[in-house]
Amino acid sequence: MTTASWKVALAFTGVFLAGAVAGGIVSLRVAKSLHAKKGSEGFVASQMERFTDALDLTPEQRTKIKPILDSAGDDLRRLRAETAQIFQWMEGGIASELTPEQKEKFDEMQRKQRERWKKMMEAREQRERERAKARLEGVTPPPSPEKGDHRPPPRPEEPKP
Repeated sequence: MTTASWKVALAFTGVFLAGAVAGGIVSLRVAKSLHAKKGSEGFVASQMERFTDALDLTPEQRTKIKPILDSAGDDLRRLRAETAQIFQWMEGGIASELTPEQKEKFDEMQRKQRERWKKMMEAREQRERERAKARLEGVTPPPSPEKGDHRPPPRPEEPKP
């Protein structure tokens, strides 16, 4: 390989690692934030409320669905803990391979990502509060801007042979 090829390969590897680290940080922060604010009980309660409101569940249906949600909440809590351990291992492994200068940049990347994530979560919480208030007032809240109307995009028509 030529020197230019090595530089390109190294640049791609760096970009990949930076993306992996940023994604990991975001995922870890989301998991911690959701767990800290709601826990599995909050997850079950919020999901049950959502399904009850949207699907007009009967008391019998709610009784049958609750154990399913309880089990899912327990599984998600375990997965969050495992995911946190994986990200800690990944970040530690990456940091151990960096030069002091790269480590400083890496730390700064993580700090900036945490700031972006915090702002995004604060905005999300504000939207959730506004939607909850609208529901209490009997007004249909608008869809979240990042989620649209929750319908999948139409499929393109397949060419006929």
